[in-house]
Amino acid sequence: MKGKLKRIYLLIAVGLMGTLTAQKRFEDFSISMPEQKLDKSYYKTIKLIDARIDTTSLGIVQKGAFNAKAKVVPATSLANQFQNLLNHINGDQTENGTIVMYLKQLYFAELTGAFSEHGYCYFQAYLFAKNDDDTYTYLSEMDSVIDHSSMDVTKAVMKKGSEMISNFISKNISVKAQATDYYTFDDLKNFDNIEKQKLSLYNSTELTNGFYKDFNSFKNQNPEKEITNVTFSTPEKITKIYGIVNLIYIYYICKKNI
Repeated sequence: MKGKLKRIYLLIAVGLMGTLTAQKRFEDFSISMPEQKLDKSYYKTIKLIDARIDTTSLGIVQKGAFNAKAKVVPATSLANQFQNLLNHINGDQTENGTIVMYLKQLYFAELTGAFSEHGYCYFQAYLFAKNDDDTYTYLSEMDSVIDHSSMDVTKAVMKKGSEMISNFISKNISVKAQATDYYTFDDLKNFDNIEKQKLSLYNSTELTNGFYKDFNSFKNQNPEKEITNVTFSTPEKITKIYGIVNLIYIYYICKKNI
């Protein structure tokens, strides 16, 4: 009897440990290093301004045969990974410049279908180059989504996400920034708010009714065709269309978050 009780207690303990482990599943993310070095680079140091809403993880992926959810949490901080990447790709002809990455989005997600999985990586970031007077100048930006489908998508989408980040940095450190604007480091910390002040979407007291072909025309309040007079046979149609338009506004604002 005692032996049976011990086995029961052991099974319960193993079950509890398994539950606790499942609740604490994590997946590491590390940027893979390119094989080739750059012939010329103007920047030796990269600083990170992490402006993501959630800085505790990089999204959620699915692990194992039962697609258990796991948070993507890098074992090495993103700031250190970006610097390690820069150190790795810089060749002998590297100047002593500094760039700053304003990271707005870096997020992984997965959806499971009947016969395949879709993995997504959303990356949005801005690069700024430091000037001799300690101001900063806009260098480049990227706003892109990777959509990858396969039977086991986690490793593949993380690899593609890593390559996207690596290519973005590699492509721009061999280019000198054109000094057309100047920001302080405090300005860069509030870059999102500064950019919002330039948009008609946030500064207009009343939005312009019309058809917008893309988000740029919407944020600048420049419709392809304005709507001035609309006639409906029943009030219910007005309410329905007004609701759809508002949902489109909210969708674009949330998607771009600019």
